[in-house]
Amino acid sequence: MMATAIAGRRRRQRGSAILESGLCLSIFLMLFVTILDYGRWAYINNLVPYLAREGTRYAIVHGSTSTAPTSVSGIQTYVQGKAAGIATADLNVAVTFSGAPGSTASVTVTGYFSPLTPWLMTPGSRPGYSASSNMTVLQ
Repeated sequence: MMATAIAGRRRRQRGSAILESGLCLSIFLMLFVTILDYGRWAYINNLVPYLAREGTRYAIVHGSTSTAPTSVSGIQTYVQGKAAGIATADLNVAVTFSGAPGSTASVTVTGYFSPLTPWLMTPGSRPGYSASSNMTVLQ
């Protein structure tokens, strides 16, 4: 009688290990992807101010008296080329630049973060980022 009870219990528990493994694995993967998303968010929050500074630096050394002068579209292209890891569709580069020595060059980089884990956000909202840099044109 005891052997029959043990055998019956084993038949009822046969698929429980697979079910428990599936539940644990799905929770682990959700946690892992969430950690990756926070890492991407931190990377972008560090990259955007760098892009604004780099675009402004490019503008001030490529003024109208430079040997290789640039334009607003040239600065925007330069900044978007430096934006590794950010989709250019999510990136907006606004430039105020006349090119005259002594004038101010201003680059503002804005956009939205597209997470891999949408379950962490309020529906219809995306975290944004913005950075601005101003410098005086040298040449």
